[in-house]
Amino acid sequence: MSERAHIFRYGSAVIAPRVFDDLSMRGLFTTRCLSLLGRPCGPKEIKRRQRFFRELEDGDSLSVARKIERALADHLAARRLLHERTSGLVLLYRRILAAKRYVSLCETLLAASERFGVFADLAGSQDSCLCADSTQKALGLIEKIDVLLSGISAFDISVTDKTYIAAPGTGEPVASELSRIACRLGYGTEERTGGTLATPDSGLSDAVLRLYGGQILKIEELLADESLDCRTDFEPLFDELSFAVEITLLMQRMKERGIPVSYPSVTDTPGYVAKDVYHPALAASGADVVPNDADITGDDRIFCLLGANGGGKTTYLQALGANLVLFLSGCPVLAKEASVYPYSLILTHFAGRESEGYSGRFDEETERMKECFGTAEDYPGRCFWLINEAFSGTSEAKGVETLYGTLRRISDQGDCAVCVTHFSSFADEEFGVLAAEAEEDAGGGASRTYRIVRRNRFGGVYARDILKKYRLDRDSLKERRSEK
Repeated sequence: MSERAHIFRYGSAVIAPRVFDDLSMRGLFTTRCLSLLGRPCGPKEIKRRQRFFRELEDGDSLSVARKIERALADHLAARRLLHERTSGLVLLYRRILAAKRYVSLCETLLAASERFGVFADLAGSQDSCLCADSTQKALGLIEKIDVLLSGISAFDISVTDKTYIAAPGTGEPVASELSRIACRLGYGTEERTGGTLATPDSGLSDAVLRLYGGQILKIEELLADESLDCRTDFEPLFDELSFAVEITLLMQRMKERGIPVSYPSVTDTPGYVAKDVYHPALAASGADVVPNDADITGDDRIFCLLGANGGGKTTYLQALGANLVLFLSGCPVLAKEASVYPYSLILTHFAGRESEGYSGRFDEETERMKECFGTAEDYPGRCFWLINEAFSGTSEAKGVETLYGTLRRISDQGDCAVCVTHFSSFADEEFGVLAAEAEEDAGGGASRTYRIVRRNRFGGVYARDILKKYRLDRDSLKERRSEK
């Protein structure tokens, strides 16, 4: 069984695909990139990857990384050809191609290990060809194979049998090739054009194998050497390197547009603090974006985001989530500065439409919330929840009660959450409060922008009355528990 080549290390958690939909990330990142962003890593690996991304910021280092990416792509393409059904001369040449590309890849990886720390482990732990001595030996074998191949260059033709032998892979049109050979034999032919010889037919292949049997036998013996035997699956490494290059190029574009890029510090206590946070998709679109700060700190683990419609609350939630996804994969984020706790997993619950199999939107959202809690229970550590207008499709009393119970449960299990809601009763001392506050156009125009700010707990009479009305204040909750 082949080893799988990696430069990254992973935790056990996997972010659900729906999270990327909720956070509007699919249009910006490739499927390959999202698959890697969906696997959060621990604090040590975050710091390790951050060092790698910093190395890639250097133009020369990025060029080396892209060279490795191309070498990996060439190697994998040659390996895939070997799995196609073929035989004879075609199979032999594909084996030679695969061996050459494998050795070229090993040379490239060895050179990379001197520049990038993440490749040092790869060169030291994967198969034997990923070391200087084995690679040097393999290069010598390839030279011998090339010498033998150069001897398989003669042409022969039989006019009576109407068959010919030609060197494979010349790319010369068949008609031109036959004309040239016929002229050498003293036959005059007219210049004609025709298709190229993509692969020799079985008769031609057998003829070449018989004609050059000695050379081909020696080539096969050289190909059987263990230094040319690739026992490593490089597909994971290709995915990881392509992911790193894609993120680096994206961040370069962001910097060119004046968007801040930074590497968050990893904190030991739960929290999420950032200055001037941008949503990656909005920033990449070139639209005018109002950045916001994140201040999820202190004793509060649950924050309710309140404010007028059109105040950017959902966009704020998505910006927090998208940058948290990047951070948990060791990537730079779109913020001037940040310090973030390495949460085990991100969970999202955005208001959706009614789906088949449910009696209504409320039932669908309730079931989806149960699935989120089930996912959270599968992984140790703290999760970060992003909830957007949950349970707003039912009566206010039922919605408030359900959402309150949800947030209390999240808090009780030690997780953190930011919840956008239009239920004003949540502006109480029970949870932290964020608010979308309007900022008038400084130039006197009619336009208005909103910034998300952390507010002191309201603790107002109105809020307490709302909680009491729906029997959600502390005294009522105690009564209801005792009634059960």
